Amino acid sequence: MVPPLPFPPLPAPPLLGPAPAQRAASLIISILANHLARGQALEARLAPFEGRRLWLCVTDWQGCLKLSYARGAWRPAGNEAPDVVVRAAAADLLDIARRRADVDTLFFQRRLQMEGDTETGLLLRNLLESLDYDWPAHFRAVLPPPLERLALALYRRLGGATDRALPARPYQ
Repeated sequence: MVPPLPFPPLPAPPLLGPAPAQRAASLIISILANHLARGQALEARLAPFEGRRLWLCVTDWQGCLKLSYARGAWRPAGNEAPDVVVRAAAADLLDIARRRADVDTLFFQRRLQMEGDTETGLLLRNLLESLDYDWPAHFRAVLPPPLERLALALYRRLGGATDRALPARPYQ
């Protein structure tokens, strides 16, 4: 058995407080969202979000990812008032992303809350409901041919279907 420490643990330094962590998380999520959008049909559906700010508040994390969409890309947003605020637990947000949960069902069960501009909220809801991620198209958009073939082979081995027509290479 390990004896207890003779002194309490030190508190986290102020640099690791909630605000810097939220800014860093917003930056990471915006980079990830922009990367994952490459090669997807949803890229064209993001234009209505131009100039809009979205706060995605994770209730069990007690923090918000603050994003804006400008010049064709998601970016971390400051503390300006958001157009729409979405609140939900992390597990529910992951279930939406994995298509294991329906946005409307979570909304009516009060596990997902949206407030703010109705038009932006409906745009976001419709986008989430219609997500159909195409991994082969993403591989084609972001990888050079040898790595694309490897990624597709791994994708097939892991059970992914590749029967979709792939778009032409954007870099040729």
